[in-house]
Amino acid sequence: MKKVCLFLFIFLGILAAKEECKSNKECFNLGSLCYKKGDYQKAYEIWTGLCKNNYYPACFYLGTFYIQGLGVVKQSYEKASQFYIKACNGNVYGACYYLAKLYKDKKVSVKQKYKTIYKLYAKACKGNVYDACYDLGVLYTNGLGVKQDYKKAVEFYTKACDNNIYDACNNLGTAYMYSRGVNRDYSKAKMFWEKACDNNNIYGSCYGLAFIYANGLGVEQNYKKAYELYTKACNANNYSACYNLGVFYEGGLGVKQDYEKASEFYTKACNANNYSACYNLGMLSQYKKVDMEVDYKVLSKLYTKACNGNVYDACYSLGMLYQYVDVEQDYKKASQFYAKACNGNVYDACNNLGVLYANGLGVKQSYKKASQFYTKACNNDIYTSCGNLGILYVKGLGTKQDYKKASQFYTKACKGNVYPMCNDLGFLYAKGLGVKQDYEKAVEFYTKACNGNNYIACGNLGVLYTKGLGVERDYKKAHKFYYKACSGYNDIPDINKGDMAKFCYNLGIFYVFGKGGEYNLSEGGKCLNLACTLDRTYCDKTDMAITR
Repeated sequence: MKKVCLFLFIFLGILAAKEECKSNKECFNLGSLCYKKGDYQKAYEIWTGLCKNNYYPACFYLGTFYIQGLGVVKQSYEKASQFYIKACNGNVYGACYYLAKLYKDKKVSVKQKYKTIYKLYAKACKGNVYDACYDLGVLYTNGLGVKQDYKKAVEFYTKACDNNIYDACNNLGTAYMYSRGVNRDYSKAKMFWEKACDNNNIYGSCYGLAFIYANGLGVEQNYKKAYELYTKACNANNYSACYNLGVFYEGGLGVKQDYEKASEFYTKACNANNYSACYNLGMLSQYKKVDMEVDYKVLSKLYTKACNGNVYDACYSLGMLYQYVDVEQDYKKASQFYAKACNGNVYDACNNLGVLYANGLGVKQSYKKASQFYTKACNNDIYTSCGNLGILYVKGLGTKQDYKKASQFYTKACKGNVYPMCNDLGFLYAKGLGVKQDYEKAVEFYTKACNGNNYIACGNLGVLYTKGLGVERDYKKAHKFYYKACSGYNDIPDINKGDMAKFCYNLGIFYVFGKGGEYNLSEGGKCLNLACTLDRTYCDKTDMAITR
């Protein structure tokens, strides 16, 4: 009975409307007028009659009624889709677009979702619904419902952008920046991003434009302009832009250097899960660039968040905290973070992981694994690792002893200014191990190491000048090098104390007997006593020297 009454009500409403208008178009316009006045019930009645008579724009508007739940209807995406389907089939292209949006947003289910959406967008775009052209470009960009085709995407973005769909202009800027479907062209990327940015596509386009100015791509580098654009994008909650503002303040790029402001922007970006910002914020704190005490627990949280977001430098920093800093030393955790960082090609982490394996710290000792990690790091110019590989070959640890290979790794390490390895390379040349004995080469490498404050190398130079090996005998120079070597006795590891004792002993002898032009019994006694302290085997020699 209710259905009959409703039908009569609608039927009578249609008859009344027909009395007020002479054509479908007039009736449609009357419905629009009622809609604008807020008389949704009358608008609904008029458009329902028109849609039944296949006046398709009315079907489209009825779909909108059901989307919004206006007048005598309750919100129903399913019913809305039915009206959109009818309108779309009648070539109301806006209906095709909105139907596709319903499917895309999962308001209504459909088989072969993206293929169906693609067909609807294509039809709407042909009918000059330019938002649909943009969305069609997105489908081609991402390969949804169609084979990925950047060139096709550019075609549709261009049509949309030409008709002021600014998201499409933004995507065109990206296409020209990163060579997606077109040749890279920074000037065109700038042109499209400027158009979009000037028309409130701030999040992406202003950010992209800032990147162009910051890096001087097709324009003169302009940090001030980049700063203004990053600020605009950051205010629109583009947190990558906020991160870059932090970088600008930290580095004083386009603004006065201000670590506190850098910290503010890094914090804003980090809180929005920009993991690079979390890492940089931690670095500011750790190296005391901001006015706050270093709290290693807070620091650990920042690095952990960044590491979990695959900022591999943060994983390396976490490893360093657990290996060296008092957060609660934990070699096992250090090894885990180094492993993740090394897998992310932070090669210093590979070296440190090698050290842990060589010494069995937090992992089962394995010279073979140490060698693998040292090799990866050395191949990527972590010169300390090259030196560490050389040590393994000299000692035959995890591999057959091979002085020739050791010399090759020491050479690379020395070229990278790892001064202890220059000393070790000099030793190989002095002894003819893995290389032809060559005292002149030994002098060359000992000199480089000594200039880099490797005190053992200075002592070795003293020995060569004392004996006249590779150089003319020169006691004055020998005295100078023994003096420099012995002055560094506090800075050497225990393993080198025997060598240091020898150099201090030789210096003492030079003072006692006036070799090198300076006789000083008091200084000689100090040096001889220091040699005795460093190595007890020199105590008897010291007594004999002083007695003489």
